Amino acid sequence: MPVPTDWSQQQKTVLEEYRQDLDPYGRSYDELFIKLVCTETAKSWQDFLDWIGELQGSWCFRGQRESAWTLQTSLDREVRVSTPSGHSHLDRRSVENKLLFRFRQQAHQFVPHTPPVDDIASWFALMQHYGTPTRLLDWTSSPYVALYFAVEEKGERDNGYSAIWAIDLDWLETKRQKHLESIDPKERNAYLSGLLEQRGAPLVVKIEPPQANDRMSAQQGFFLWKLYEGTPFFDQILISMMIDPIQERPVIRKLKVGENLRIEFLERLQSVNIHRGSLFPGLDGFCKFLKTDLEIEVAREAERQRSGDGG
Repeated sequence: MPVPTDWSQQQKTVLEEYRQDLDPYGRSYDELFIKLVCTETAKSWQDFLDWIGELQGSWCFRGQRESAWTLQTSLDREVRVSTPSGHSHLDRRSVENKLLFRFRQQAHQFVPHTPPVDDIASWFALMQHYGTPTRLLDWTSSPYVALYFAVEEKGERDNGYSAIWAIDLDWLETKRQKHLESIDPKERNAYLSGLLEQRGAPLVVKIEPPQANDRMSAQQGFFLWKLYEGTPFFDQILISMMIDPIQERPVIRKLKVGENLRIEFLERLQSVNIHRGSLFPGLDGFCKFLKTDLEIEVAREAERQRSGDGG
């Protein structure tokens, strides 16, 4: 579906509707973000290919099983505290520092090669890899990899729709250059470590750790990181970036995929070697691949039997 020619004006109208009713801890930010994102629905494999073809420049992608899910880091989810009057959050910086300290203390007992002590980005990536909550959000440069993570398992919310998110990396880099100093390649470790210590700028930035693990390499992965810790919501930061100034074209896009397309999409992805076995090197990934392959076989047999009964 082509982007509306009056996209910028539509965004201004939407923003005016919400400007007077933005509660930092309410649902209005989620609703505003949804309306600022260019959202489309795939009805076929060709729709997915056409969607990719519309994206000009450099983009990153993230697949989520539930279309209704917002963009939220594992740390932001885990520090939420339910209270009788609503909810609050533990201090993110304190929790983050404590987790990093404890992980560095013990990691050498379980991992043969740990990052250098000053390579904070690689330490956070290792923590994320093994399931420790961090402020990193996983993304990939491959829309096919993102699609796999979107459809690998059945969605249960939003009528069974999953989603692929896309963010314009050129736009993110322009924002970074406006607010932060340039990167000196010789001081990359120090720069990234300093970037991870930034807390005041309301920015989302790309993080590529110097030491990538095998899964990151297989998944063409990297991370996005929100510098500002004053809000638990990734999308609030992105909103502030999108409306300052209003963008002339969509810089964040979302493609919804219905559960009815899931088996076909998994088959097509397998044909180009995108599956759990290739994305998660090791026996556990291979075994999950075998399980998914069996699910596809069962689904196709059920279709054949239904077709036979109908004949």
